[in-house]
Amino acid sequence: MGKASFRKAFIYINTQRYKQNFDSIGSGCWIIGKPIIHGEGTLRAGNKLFILSNRTFPIEIASLKGAELNIGNNVTLNGCLLLAAYKRISIGDDTLIGTRVLIRDSDGHGIDGKPDIASPIEIGNHVWIGDSAIILKGVNVGANAVIGAGAVVTRDVPANTLVAGNPAQIIRKTDGYTKV
Repeated sequence: MGKASFRKAFIYINTQRYKQNFDSIGSGCWIIGKPIIHGEGTLRAGNKLFILSNRTFPIEIASLKGAELNIGNNVTLNGCLLLAAYKRISIGDDTLIGTRVLIRDSDGHGIDGKPDIASPIEIGNHVWIGDSAIILKGVNVGANAVIGAGAVVTRDVPANTLVAGNPAQIIRKTDGYTKV
């Protein structure tokens, strides 16, 4: 078996192994490496999902009981953590998520004896999320937005904007459609 055939077989085997964790997944799911995909909630993905996980930049995708994680078409996940703990995370079509990105719909703990607070996250179509960015609960990211590396997004990001910093601030407008 040549290198190309071995690679296709490797991806196919991993795809079949991990597809069982999704409630629905479209055609063209490519999983490279060994991501952690788990939870008792709902996991859905569209067509052309690319999951790139390795020892240096592992991927963890989780949807806990009662929560939803919806991933659109033509989405690339590269060494990130997606955690739908209580509500919902929705990722639009043609989105690219960089390494060490953290997206979670809750803080994971309460403060001052109060229960954990959770709010859904909506990420629009054609969004780029740079390495090490953090998107926190309740955020809506508009279409064609670009989130800079290391940004901490605590508020909504309007469509067609570039945000960066901690906390993330609007840097400038973009020209619109961002091809991934």
